[in-house]
Amino acid sequence: MVEPILRAPLNVEWEITKECNLKCKHCYTSAGTKEPKQLTTEEVLSVIDHLDKVGISDITISGGEPLLRKDLEKILANLTQRELPFFLYTNGLLLSRERQQSLKEAGARGFSLSLNGTTKETHNFVNGADTFDTIIKRISQLKDDGLHVQALYTIMKVNLKEAFDLPDFMDRIGLDSLCIYPFYPTGRGSDHLSQLQVPGDELYRVIVELLKNERIFLGGCLQGIFKGSMIKGSPCAKLMCLVTSEGKLRPCNFLPFQTEESLLQKNIYSLWKSSIFEKVRKWQDHCERKCSQCEYVRTCRGDCLAFHMPFLSEKEIDGLRC
Repeated sequence: MVEPILRAPLNVEWEITKECNLKCKHCYTSAGTKEPKQLTTEEVLSVIDHLDKVGISDITISGGEPLLRKDLEKILANLTQRELPFFLYTNGLLLSRERQQSLKEAGARGFSLSLNGTTKETHNFVNGADTFDTIIKRISQLKDDGLHVQALYTIMKVNLKEAFDLPDFMDRIGLDSLCIYPFYPTGRGSDHLSQLQVPGDELYRVIVELLKNERIFLGGCLQGIFKGSMIKGSPCAKLMCLVTSEGKLRPCNFLPFQTEESLLQKNIYSLWKSSIFEKVRKWQDHCERKCSQCEYVRTCRGDCLAFHMPFLSEKEIDGLRC
């Protein structure tokens, strides 16, 4: 057994709903329809109380599309009252000036909007809808209100060339910061590998170039490859995890594994030590011992299991064969 470094995660991403008003090609969670056992308002507040007592340092609110929850302001106000830092991810389509004001009154100070291309054609292709002009408008709207505006940019085959234009594009549209993610071949993205999957060497080259800009940072599991990290290897199941809309835990946003029980049934200490998390830690431990000196580790993304999931059988994962 590979013991966890911590008794509980430091950081949590919370998929507050799986319901979404878009069907983006790269969506790692295949968002669209609300889960039948999505946590109610009171259940969400109960889980927040537990996470606060455990000592979670911060929470990222994601989806689906969080703004589809009519109780979102009540949830954010509770986090604000507890002085528990949070950041809100949204596709921006429902962010009217009125909704923006109510979210601000609930304590929202930072927004992260999905941006999947520097051109209208590319962004709309990935999103499957004509949303580019709306996103640019929302960024300006948030900036006018004095709020911190970040964008999320997933590096894919279809937007790889445009990625090199991102620093100048950020200046033109007024972004404060940009979080770049590599494409993960999971969820709906696994149905579009030929259009979205980027070869490792090309991905590595563009990330190295973009990280020269101090306003651009890397999200996901590859931070340790490109810069210093609190721990060796991937932070998933070591420092962070995801809470699903039903209150279950996943070791990583991009992995399909989740605990059988939810945080309504067991505390986070128990779920953090479950077999699902143990499977991921064993993979990480194996890769850290066997792959650390490999010349291909930077482009193979060795200990990030989510990158390899579509290409491995369950037997290969459990058998820890590279």
